[in-house]
Amino acid sequence: MRLFSFLITLSVVFLLQNCVSETAVQEHNRQIAFAGKVENASVEKMRFFKQISPVEWRLHAEIPLDKQGNFHLHFEDTLAQYYKLSCGKVEWNLFLSPKDSLYMTFDEKTPFKTIRNKGKRGKHENNYLNSKAFFIQKHFVDSIFQMNEKDFHKEIKYIKKQFLFAINEANIQQKGFRMKERNAIDYMMGKLLYLYPKINKDISSGTIKLSDHYYEFMDALAVENTQFIDIPEYLDFMSNLILYEYSEMDPKPMIEEVILKYFKEPANIQKVKKILI
Repeated sequence: MRLFSFLITLSVVFLLQNCVSETAVQEHNRQIAFAGKVENASVEKMRFFKQISPVEWRLHAEIPLDKQGNFHLHFEDTLAQYYKLSCGKVEWNLFLSPKDSLYMTFDEKTPFKTIRNKGKRGKHENNYLNSKAFFIQKHFVDSIFQMNEKDFHKEIKYIKKQFLFAINEANIQQKGFRMKERNAIDYMMGKLLYLYPKINKDISSGTIKLSDHYYEFMDALAVENTQFIDIPEYLDFMSNLILYEYSEMDPKPMIEEVILKYFKEPANIQKVKKILI
């Protein structure tokens, strides 16, 4: 009888230990550690936002900096998400997943040139996002819209190669992230191509004539794509297309008509309406 009671007690203890262990593992798998150091910080705390939708960011935390510029943030999440870090007058996107441990250092005076990421998990995706922010700042400038069409196309191809080289060299681990960002590159280039005729016309007073096939690439991009509806660059491209192409029309009813021209799925229609109307 004593032996039977001992075995029952031992079994209960074993089960409790397993439950505690499993819970601890689950909690560990949800942990995200984000820390680092800011040189020449102009603020006492940074703002950390979580992406709720392609166009909506919600304040997730305020991260205090100590006197040396060090910061630490630990939190839980069950999914890989885009985040945004705001420090003084600069901000850029981050991509963090459960079990990531990212250590970031940068100088606030020259952030895009000095950002460095360390950590076994999370650094590859964020290295690419750092390069992306740097290339946008470097290449997306007014001077490209002053080129003639031939040189403009060459510049667009060169810029696209810079982004693709960065994403290929980043050794990205998450396939979903890679797919989204590769398509985001197309939509960023599409936006530049769309804006070029309008801006160039203002600069050149309409003296530069576009080739007959200029809009072919944009026509291929300007279609409903449920797979990409959550990519901010996709909606940014479509928003520019709709708003600027039909800017002379009566706003609300005509924008709705144009949305129905490009989008057919009710869920997608509602998302785009929420952004534009």
